[in-house]
Formats: sequence, C-alpha cells, structure tokens
Amino acid sequence: MSLIFKEELMRLISFIIISSFFFISLVSESYAGSSKWGEPAIESHFLKGARFLSITTGISYDDRYGNISLIQLNVNDYIFDNLALHYGASFGYADAKLTQNGYLGGPEVGVRWHFINIKSFSIYAEGSIAAAFQQYPLEESRPKFNFNLQPGLGVTYRFSENIMLRSGLRWHHLSNARIQGRGRNWGYDGIMCYAGLMKPF
Repeated sequence: MSLIFKEELMRLISFIIISSFFFISLVSESYAGSSKWGEPAIESHFLKGARFLSITTGISYDDRYGNISLIQLNVNDYIFDNLALHYGASFGYADAKLTQNGYLGGPEVGVRWHFINIKSFSIYAEGSIAAAFQQYPLEESRPKFNFNLQPGLGVTYRFSENIMLRSGLRWHHLSNARIQGRGRNWGYDGIMCYAGLMKPF
C-alpha cells in the first residue's frame, strides 16, 4: 500500500469506528432498563470493582509487510460498571516480507466498554496503545521502536462460573508516530482476529 492510501484507510477506519460507537451507544440505551421482551434487565458481570486476568492471542496481516502474531496478558480493573482499564504486556512474532522474521513486545494500556449485556453475553468496544520493541524492523532503515494501536469490537461469553470467553476484530496499526518526521512515518495496518479467556481474581 502507498503511504497516502494507508493514511486514507486509517481515516476511513477511524470514522467507521467512531460512527459505530455513536450508533451502538444509542442502541444500548434500550437495554439499560429492560430486555427486548420487557423482562428486568440482566445484571452485568462487569461491575465496578471487579478484576479479571485475561490472556488473548491474535494474528493480523498487512499485504506489504507480512503478518504479526501476538499474545497479550492483561489485568482488567473495572473502574465503573461495564468500563475497564486494562494494562499489561504483549509479546509476538513478525513473519516479515521485507526483512528478517523476529520477535516484538512491550507494555500496553487500554480501555474496554461493555455497551450491551444480555444474559451470558456482552458486546464491547475497546482500544489500546502499546510500546513495541522489535528485534528487527519490518522495513530496512525503519526504527526498531514503534507504537502499537489496536481499537476494535468484540464479544464475551460466560462459559462457566469463573471463565469468560472473548473474541473479536481489531484494527492493528504499527508506526513510529512521526518521531522521525512525516516523510519517514511508515505504517503497518492490518485487521486482527483474536480470541482469549478472562478469569476473575
């Protein structure tokens, strides 16, 4: 992809995500007081004060640079009902097209909002940012340190008393945030599919 095309794609994806957040926030209001059939609302599993440990694995693909596989380990603190601050670390492997394959990883932080809760299911929006230290750059002359941005949508399912399953899609963006100037701000952009587990503790 060209730099101009990627920037336009990023703007389009950002617009879609923001528009989706606005739409689903309106839809979610209908679930706040009662269910579809007029029954009492289902109490959220994600109340203020709840804490979960989560492990997630995912893979994304960029047609220019290759694919990146990640494992993310996070603590999820619910600072309000249905709204969590999550923090931890991600570790991964880049199957690069232009340079050597190598490892990457770093600390990350993000937020998650469960805007719909229906019985054992929830639907959420989330976003995270991480520092990515790479063994090898994905393109020659590019830095080994980049920023990792991952906004997206997902679902959870209460599998058992202490286990939540989760899965979803994210936009996976990796770039140096123009720290070397606009002309040298390369970008990895891929759609990430992921799945994971959450356990209260």
